Amino acid sequence: SNEVFHNPADLNALAWAMKLKQMYGFKVFTVSMGPLSVAPQIRQLYSYGVDRAILLSSKTLIGSDTYATAYALGELIRYYFPDYELILCGDKTLDSETGQVPHSLAMALGIMSFPNIVQLSDKETCLEATCVAESDRLKVLMKEKMLFTVTQGPREYVNLPEIKDIIESESKEVEIVTSEDLNMKDEDVGQKGSYTKVISLHEKNAVTKRMQQNFVFNEEK
Repeated sequence: SNEVFHNPADLNALAWAMKLKQMYGFKVFTVSMGPLSVAPQIRQLYSYGVDRAILLSSKTLIGSDTYATAYALGELIRYYFPDYELILCGDKTLDSETGQVPHSLAMALGIMSFPNIVQLSDKETCLEATCVAESDRLKVLMKEKMLFTVTQGPREYVNLPEIKDIIESESKEVEIVTSEDLNMKDEDVGQKGSYTKVISLHEKNAVTKRMQQNFVFNEEK
């Protein structure tokens, strides 16, 4: 996501990743896409215990839609992490809330994706995940690379940075990757590589259910 540190959904995904690291020794790498100005916020992810924090940032990426963003992130993962085992994402970002990038990323990488993880554990031969879609529960035995999105963090697990971790994170560097480093063509990303374009943005007005509903009572005498 381009809002990893500020987006609660992405922090929930990070909590799942850190639980896997704590319980099974996984390495945790975070991949973000955005302007260089967010590097200080990305650096703070080290205080949560991540092993590497990477920021994909180029002027050519400005204006990327769902397709172009997923393509760019996919190329970075292919190049830097070809041996990854699992990708965890928040279910949506704060700016558009489309929830399309994670599953588009899975398509770009040619792997399967499942939403709303509520349980994730490492078995001897595979990872076992439980997903919830509406009222249905689906158990997935993961023997190949997969992508999962999360809505909530793991139960009874809180991943909060300690003071010493916060201090140590200040001396660590965010790894900056550009589209040029990945040999991506300008026409494949940004506005040139996007199938959709944002015309305008507006804040969604919160309306209570009481205000949305109209009740009409006809009393016959």
